[in-house]
Amino acid sequence: MCWNASASVAMVGVGAAAAVVTWRRGEPAAIWVTLGYFTVMELLQAAGYAVVNQCGDPANRAITLLSYLHIAFQPLVVNAFAMAIAPAPLSPGLRRVVWALAGLATALLLLNLAPIDALGSCRPGDALCSDRLCLVSGTWHIGWEVPLNGLFRPIAEAFGLPFPAY
Repeated sequence: MCWNASASVAMVGVGAAAAVVTWRRGEPAAIWVTLGYFTVMELLQAAGYAVVNQCGDPANRAITLLSYLHIAFQPLVVNAFAMAIAPAPLSPGLRRVVWALAGLATALLLLNLAPIDALGSCRPGDALCSDRLCLVSGTWHIGWEVPLNGLFRPIAEAFGLPFPAY
């Protein structure tokens, strides 16, 4: 999560090196894959700075969509990493529960992207909510505007959690 293109490019280098080093040391796949996964996000952000605020540019829309998909799959990656570094091995039953919940969160985040009229649309001002797909500049970080449906609106309105699956 960097603040400009140069910082993102630097983080790509550091992240790639860390992923390769942990892979070569024989660390569990969940560790080096996680490092690589977040390195890819930095790469997306670095590329995004070239088209930031150019909402009509197909590259902007593609990077925005890929960034949202990256966010949607983070529950799986982060939980794999957490299980890999846990101080004690998790039981197979607990691992299945963690994978099921992380998978459910990912599935809901993907469903939130689907244009399903019955779910309505997200509320402007909610996390990532927009009527367009666009990578935009922010005050301290680039942002993504995504036409999400209203899947999470009832939870957001009841509990103040605009992105509860995440």
